[in-house]
Amino acid sequence: MPSAKTRRKRKDDRLDNAPSPKRLCFTASAPSEPRLCHTPDHPSDVDPEETAQIWSDVRRHKLDLLKSSKRPAPPEEDMDIDGTTISSEPSGSTLPSSVTQRNKRGRGNKESKAKLEATILHDVYNIHLDRAGDEIGDAYEHFGTRQLAKEGDLELDVVQRYRTVHTDCNIWLALDKSTAEDYAAQYMNMLQVGENEAKFSHRGKQYFFKEDDLRSPADSTRCSSAYFKLEWGPSPNDDTLLSPPVLHVGRAPDLSFYVKPDCTYWLTSRRLSPDIRPHLMGMTYMIHNKLATAPYLTIEFKKDNQTEEAAQNQVIKASTLILYNRLLLRRRRLVALGREPKSLKTEDFSDLRHYGITFVGGSATVFKIVPKLRTSADIASEVVPEHFPWNGACMSKLATLDVVEATNIIDLRRWVNEIHNWGLGPNNISFVRDVKGTLLRKGHATGKISLSPEDKRVLGLEPDHEENEDSRRE
Repeated sequence: MPSAKTRRKRKDDRLDNAPSPKRLCFTASAPSEPRLCHTPDHPSDVDPEETAQIWSDVRRHKLDLLKSSKRPAPPEEDMDIDGTTISSEPSGSTLPSSVTQRNKRGRGNKESKAKLEATILHDVYNIHLDRAGDEIGDAYEHFGTRQLAKEGDLELDVVQRYRTVHTDCNIWLALDKSTAEDYAAQYMNMLQVGENEAKFSHRGKQYFFKEDDLRSPADSTRCSSAYFKLEWGPSPNDDTLLSPPVLHVGRAPDLSFYVKPDCTYWLTSRRLSPDIRPHLMGMTYMIHNKLATAPYLTIEFKKDNQTEEAAQNQVIKASTLILYNRLLLRRRRLVALGREPKSLKTEDFSDLRHYGITFVGGSATVFKIVPKLRTSADIASEVVPEHFPWNGACMSKLATLDVVEATNIIDLRRWVNEIHNWGLGPNNISFVRDVKGTLLRKGHATGKISLSPEDKRVLGLEPDHEENEDSRRE
């Protein structure tokens, strides 16, 4: 075995005879990437033409792989010499390219998904936003109600006027200017600092939507309050909550109508007499142990206009799910009282509607959603479809308001008040009348159902039913 001295001598000889290594240097254009630097003493032994051909083959191979995977290939001029895609981010970007590309991809995916969903709603279900049907105007004008207040510090006056009509309801909004100015300033601050969606949602609920106290459905006392639900939506079923029907088969995949809007307002079952409440479960959808039914207002919040279409889709899906089943209840009442399905007319359903409000950043839009109806002349066969006369739905704008302005804050609060006034008033009366008419023909608690003269007229009944003092509130 060689001695230690001999082994050291052999190692020194190998180092002396080894070729000089190529030096590593760093360029100013790429300070973090070393490259081989050749000097006159150490010329390169690489053929530049051969190197160029190798990289050309690599680039062509990567393009072929992209094409075979059916992914869109970037133009050759957008690819680096090694075949990787060159980032399109500006050189002054302070974010890593992986982050900026991921954010763009996320926004793009959300927008694409929203557009696809809107296309399916239109093409398959005949449900869409109808820009030609926009009715931009004033809330009082839309509902045909007396103008309560236009301006000034009338908080007590406005709230008290609504309370005289809906005595147990405390969801009314004041219209005083000082409050509106404070809210407008808060919205401006949120926009300037770029608050997240949760903060916009929180402020919107705080400024525009109040909640009545929750009361037990077992309480026999009747009241006219509304039920406020947060971040929840009913799941369609095969009984009391059917999804809107597919009207154009084969155009695109089906869509789920199970959505969870940020806020919804419902009618409470305690608006009905205790004798009628137990029969609602089999007639219409109810939540929380028979507590609430028939929502009339849906609200959705988003941070910015990148997701505006997504907010509209949420509202129109939630609204049409309820609206379709509201139409089915009306149809059942008409048929139960002797109408032939094919004799149903569009005017039999003209009062049915739902309202929606979307908040996108500092802008709020009020929508009306109504069913599109067909007539018996549109039916080719003698068999009337179970969903007749439903033919889809359309959503139109009623107002678009920039809530960084105090006057727009007041206008939006008027819209919210008037929607509640309609929902708890004419809408509630119509809903209860459909329930009564259906129960009368089914023989449920017939002797306990009180009818006003107007109920009898609308239902087409002879005035042979007893009327009691509570009939106006049922």
